Amino acid sequence: MRSWRSVAFILIIGACLIEGKYRDRDAKRQRPHLFSPPSTVASVNLCEKIPHMKLVCHCTHGNSSEVLVADCWIFNPDVPRKDPIWGAFYSHSSIEVLKFSVYKPGNLTFIPTEIIHHLPNLTDFSIQYAQVPEIGAYALANRSHLTRVEFNNCSVATLKKHSFAHHPALVEINLKFNQISTIDRHAFSNLPNLERLLLGYNNITTLHDEVFIHLSKLAELYLQSNLIAILSREVFKGLGNLNVLSLSGNSINFIGDTVFAELWSLEELYLDSNRIEKISERAFDGLNNLKRLNLRHNHLVSLEKGVFTVVPALKSIYLNDNQLETLTYSNFLPIWDNLLNDDDSVLGISDNRFTCDCRLFWIFDLKNRTKNDELRRSLQDVECVLYDRNAVPEEIFSNAVKEKIDRIPGDYYDDAGYDNQDESVVFENKDIDDGQRVQLLRFGAENLPCPQELSDPTEVPLSRESIGMIDMGLHSGSASWTLIAVSIFVLQTLMVTLLC
Repeated sequence: MRSWRSVAFILIIGACLIEGKYRDRDAKRQRPHLFSPPSTVASVNLCEKIPHMKLVCHCTHGNSSEVLVADCWIFNPDVPRKDPIWGAFYSHSSIEVLKFSVYKPGNLTFIPTEIIHHLPNLTDFSIQYAQVPEIGAYALANRSHLTRVEFNNCSVATLKKHSFAHHPALVEINLKFNQISTIDRHAFSNLPNLERLLLGYNNITTLHDEVFIHLSKLAELYLQSNLIAILSREVFKGLGNLNVLSLSGNSINFIGDTVFAELWSLEELYLDSNRIEKISERAFDGLNNLKRLNLRHNHLVSLEKGVFTVVPALKSIYLNDNQLETLTYSNFLPIWDNLLNDDDSVLGISDNRFTCDCRLFWIFDLKNRTKNDELRRSLQDVECVLYDRNAVPEEIFSNAVKEKIDRIPGDYYDDAGYDNQDESVVFENKDIDDGQRVQLLRFGAENLPCPQELSDPTEVPLSRESIGMIDMGLHSGSASWTLIAVSIFVLQTLMVTLLC
C-alpha cells in the first residue's frame, strides 16, 4: 500500500514539474525581446523621412531593393536602448554599411550592439559625434564580416578587455578625436587581418607592453597628438610588418637604444612636434628598411655621429626647426649616396641655430653634387649664425643677409648658390645670442671660419674634400688606422727580437 502511495506521489510531482516547464517556455515566448519592435512600429520604414522622427536614415538599395547602406542621423537628445525606433532595423538584415551621425541637440550614449547582432552582412560600421564613455567587451557582437569600424569624436575614454575581438575580416579601426587614456592589454585580440589602427588625438599617456602583440599584420599605426612621454621596445612587440608609425605631437623627450628594434619592416617614422632633446646612437637599430624620418619641431641641439649608420635605406630626413648647433659630414656619411643619387631624397635642415664654421662645408658639396633639384632648393634656405662679423668683409656679410623677393620655382641655380635672375628668399638680419643670421650659400664656403679645434678630418671634411677631391672623412681615418696597425706590428717585432 505504501509503495503505491510513493509511486503516486512521484507521478504527481513529475506532472507538476512538466507543467511548470511548459508554462515557463510559453511565458518566454510571450515576453517581448528587449529590442523587438512592438506592433505600432512594425509599419515604420527605416528609410522614410518622417517629420519628428528620433532617427532618420538615408538608404541605398541593391538590385533586389534590399537596403545595403544606411546613413542615419540622430537629432533627438533621448534615444534609449529600449526605444521602439531601433526595431525598424530588424527587417533590414541585408545592411552592409551602417553609419550614425549625431547632430545637436541629438545624443547617443551607447553602442547599439543588438542591432549589429542582427546584421549578419555588416562590413562597415561607424558612429560620429556621440557620447560613448567606453567600448565594452564584444561591443560589436563578433560580426565576422566587419572590415572597418569607426568611433570618431565620440568621447570614448576607455577600451575594455576584448573591446575589439574575434573579427577575422577587420582591416581598419578608427578611434581618432576621443578621450582615450586607457587601453586594456587585450583590447585588440584575435584580429588576424587588421592593417590600420588610428588612435590619434586622444589622451593616451602610457602604452602597456605588448599591447599590440596580437596585431601581426598591422601595417599602419597612428598615435599622433597624444600625451605619450616614454617609449619602450616591448610596446611595439609583435609589429614586425608595420610600415608606418606616427608618434607626432606627443611629449617624448628621449629616444633610447633599440626602441624600434621590433619594427624591422618600418619605412616611415614620424617623431615631429615632440620635445626630443637627445637621440641615442643606437636608437634606430633594426630599422634597415626605414626610408622617411621626421624629427621636425623638437629640441635637438646635436646628433650622435653614428645615429644614421643603421638606417642604410634612409633618403628623406626632416630636422627642421630644432636647436641644432651643427651637423657634420660624419652624421650623413652612411646615407650620403642616397642624398646624392635618389631623385626623391629630402634633407630638411632649415630653421636651426647652426654656427657658421667649416663643419658646414659638406652642405656646399651636397648642393653641387646632388641630382635632386628639390633638395638643392631646400639648401638655399639654410642659415647659420655668424658670431664674428668682423671676420669677413662688409660686402660679403651684407650680401648674405640681403633681402630679395620670393624665388620662382624652377629657376636655375649656379654653383655659387645664386639663381640666374638674382632673386632669392627673404633673410632677416636679426641678432641671436650676440650673433647674426646669414644665408649659408650666399655667405660662401671660403668665408666660413675654421678654428683649429674643428679641423679633425674624421669629424668634418676639409675644404678640398668639399669639392670632391679627397674623401678625408673616410680615407684619412683609414690611413690613420693603417699607420697604427703598422706601428704595432713593428713594435711587436722589435720586442720579439730583443727577447730572443
